[in-house]
Amino acid sequence: MDKNDDRLFVGKDDLSFEQQVAPGRSSRWKCKIEPDLAGQQEYSCKGIFLPDERIPVDETEYPYNCIVRLKVRIDNNETLEGTGFFISERCVITAAHNIYRENGFVEEVIVIPCASKPDSAPHSGIVSKEMYCLTEWAESFDKKCDCGTIILPYNSSPNAKSFAYDRNSGSKQEVEISGYEQYRDEQLMAKGIIHNSDDPHHLYYKIDTESGQSGSPVFIKNDDKSMVLGVHQHFYEFNQAVKVNETLCKIWDEWAKM
Repeated sequence: MDKNDDRLFVGKDDLSFEQQVAPGRSSRWKCKIEPDLAGQQEYSCKGIFLPDERIPVDETEYPYNCIVRLKVRIDNNETLEGTGFFISERCVITAAHNIYRENGFVEEVIVIPCASKPDSAPHSGIVSKEMYCLTEWAESFDKKCDCGTIILPYNSSPNAKSFAYDRNSGSKQEVEISGYEQYRDEQLMAKGIIHNSDDPHHLYYKIDTESGQSGSPVFIKNDDKSMVLGVHQHFYEFNQAVKVNETLCKIWDEWAKM
C-alpha cells in the first residue's frame, strides 16, 4: 500500500498549501467544551463521569512507558497538548485532530515519553515534523477517520517496547485508557467496559478522560504485549474512540515500517 497511489493516508509534504486550506474546510472543524445547544454532536474536550476514577501510573513501567505527552505547535501563536502511543520504535499514533487542524498539518510536535519523570531521558522531548493522517480526515474531517501518526527521527526514541494492535474487540471487554491531561504532570489511567462494539468505526465507553487525553490508547493490558483496540477521540454522552478495524490495521502496519 503506497501512500501516494492508494491515497488512504497523506503526509505533511503530500498536500499543497491550497489543498490544506481549501475553502469551507475550517467550518467542518468543531471543538467545544460542551455539546452544542441545538443538539448537534460536536467534539468536546473532556468526559468525566463523576466520581473521577483516574489514578496516576508509573510511567517507567510497561505499557505506560509507551504512552507519550504531545506538545503541539499549530503555528507561531497557538499550541495545544495531546497524547499518543508507540506501535513501533519511530511510530507514535494519536488522534488526527491533534496534528491536522482547519489550516492543515500543524508546524511540529514535541513527543515526550515519561513526561512527569525528569530523570527519564529525553525529558525535554523529541521534535518531529513528519506526520500523516487518513485522507478522509484531511478532505472532510470525517470523525471515523480521526487517526494519525507522528514519525520520529531515526535513533531518537528511547523506547524498545510498543503496543500491539488488533481489530477484534467486543462489548463488555474491560479496557484501560491512560494519557496526559492538559496542564497536569502525571499520566492518568482509568478502567471500564466497552458498552457497544457493533459500530464498525467506533468504540463507546464511560471511562473518565479530560482535555489533553485525545489520542490515548484504549487497550487491554498485558505484561508482555498490551493490545490497543481504539484511539480515544472525544466525548458526547459516551466517551468514544476510533476503532481499530481491518483497514486501520493495514494502515498502521505501513506506518510502523516507516
